[in-house]
Amino acid sequence: GVRSVLIGYYFPFYEILEKGCITDEMLREQRIYFTMFHNRQAILGRWDKGTGTLKLTLDEIGLKVECEMPHTVDGDKALELAKRGDLTEMSFIYWTNEDDSENCVSYEETEEKTDWGATIYLRHVKKIEGICDVTIAAQPAYEDTEVKAREQQVREFAEARKPKTGPTQEEIEAQQ
Repeated sequence: GVRSVLIGYYFPFYEILEKGCITDEMLREQRIYFTMFHNRQAILGRWDKGTGTLKLTLDEIGLKVECEMPHTVDGDKALELAKRGDLTEMSFIYWTNEDDSENCVSYEETEEKTDWGATIYLRHVKKIEGICDVTIAAQPAYEDTEVKAREQQVREFAEARKPKTGPTQEEIEAQQ
């Protein structure tokens, strides 16, 4: 029920994803990728009808996304940018039936106007029929999303980046 940033120029609107617009049943039918910046070349994880390297759950706030970052250039980059706080938000691409105003999407005219005088509408999304991807984003439509790197994965990432050294004295003695 949170309002998005202003979307569109010729037909400007704010969007509200209504509670219940995403369901467990819909998620279980989907193949969804976790990407960076909606780039299907930068895949970080995959949800395949409930299995895979991406975990999706619905909670009281919305769609929760969890993914063990892959040890790839993109995975390391995403983890580093999240750890540093450079990328802190998320977005997703979905589809719905625009023609079904009763069950899926409806528009409401507001009294607000843009700086150029266009009427601003409020788009209520009642049902999402499918999700293409979830993504780490720099400028999402919903500013109240967040990305956090778990401490365990940050430690593993730092450990993997440490310069390799020779065996310790204890390791040498253990091998003898």
